[in-house]
Amino acid sequence: MTSESNNKNDDTDNKWIQWIKDGIDNEYINYHDYNEFQDMECIGVGGFGNVYRANWKSSDTVVALKSLTNGKDGMKEVVNEIKLMHRINFHENIIQFFGITSNPNDESSNYSFILEYADSGTLKNYLKKNFNKLDWNIKLQFAIQIAAAVSCIHQKDIIHNDLVNILVIYWFIKIRSN
Repeated sequence: MTSESNNKNDDTDNKWIQWIKDGIDNEYINYHDYNEFQDMECIGVGGFGNVYRANWKSSDTVVALKSLTNGKDGMKEVVNEIKLMHRINFHENIIQFFGITSNPNDESSNYSFILEYADSGTLKNYLKKNFNKLDWNIKLQFAIQIAAAVSCIHQKDIIHNDLVNILVIYWFIKIRSN
């Protein structure tokens, strides 16, 4: 790769980073200081970076912090995901997006999404552990909740390409936007 194409990628990433900064300045995106979070524990690794469970000091709420690793087309994908989350953030069966934060000590990541924490993990793992304990009414409710979330996403002309991101909070299904 030539230095000219590296400069072009840097310019493109800078454009998306500026979009995020403008979103914060114009209060389109809620920004929270990284020091507002404590007791962080890595709970997973994804395509964009690590996912941490953290306690939000000001609200005594447990959240998930999804770090967003810098990389090719990374910032463009981050911006696209922010736009998408804003379009569907109102639905009860979709993981809530609270805003973003930035770890000043992590050079590999510009920002982290602050997301609703799913205390029971993925639906796949939840069912592996609990399938025989659940009656069919609960299983049916899970299916109805998944259908409601997917219907909401489709009504906004969004196609969800990764339905493995179905999470459980108590007996409530949540789909993670992607």
